Amino acid sequence: MRYRAAVFDFDGTLVDTREPILLGLKHALLSRGRTPPPDAEILRNVGHGLHEVLARLIGPAAPEEIDAIAADYRVRFDEVAPGRTRVFDGMREVLEGLRADGVGLAIATNRTRESLDPILEEHGLLGMFEVRLSAACVPFPKPHPLMLERALGTLGVAPPRALMVGDTTVDLLMGRAAGVDTCAVTYGAHTEEELRREGPTHVARNAREIAGAWR
Repeated sequence: MRYRAAVFDFDGTLVDTREPILLGLKHALLSRGRTPPPDAEILRNVGHGLHEVLARLIGPAAPEEIDAIAADYRVRFDEVAPGRTRVFDGMREVLEGLRADGVGLAIATNRTRESLDPILEEHGLLGMFEVRLSAACVPFPKPHPLMLERALGTLGVAPPRALMVGDTTVDLLMGRAAGVDTCAVTYGAHTEEELRREGPTHVARNAREIAGAWR
């Protein structure tokens, strides 16, 4: 088998979290007197660490303001997320099939574990993944390769035998920096054109096409 491990991004790759992300960010910005940008601009910046996302959305700001908006966002996201997220069609079956074939599964996300695990549990996915790494687990968020390197180290799989699956250029850049093949999914935050510019090894337009990387 070509790949012995699959490392997945979370938001926009495994689970559609767009609604609570937008609700949370717009609430946090408004609560601090900031006008939220259009939804498309917000989603285009998803994938970076939260502080980087906020800096991109509001421009120059004091670190204390960024910290406060980030804290407001996390609280609001956790309040509105239950019942407002969904597993992408076919994803559960893809994960079950990979596990049955002995492929190690991991998540590498800039989301916090405190936010990640309740959503996985809500959808019955918590036990699917041997490794779940978040931004707090490493000193550098994506696209730095350390999170991916640690996931593979825990799984005991060398980079040439692993696949990074994600919906943003940030995921693809992380995979490339770690020497890992990448699968760009086009149903998430970034467009297919943006993703293809980063030269992914595979492109998947739906969950089932991810499994095609093993054929």
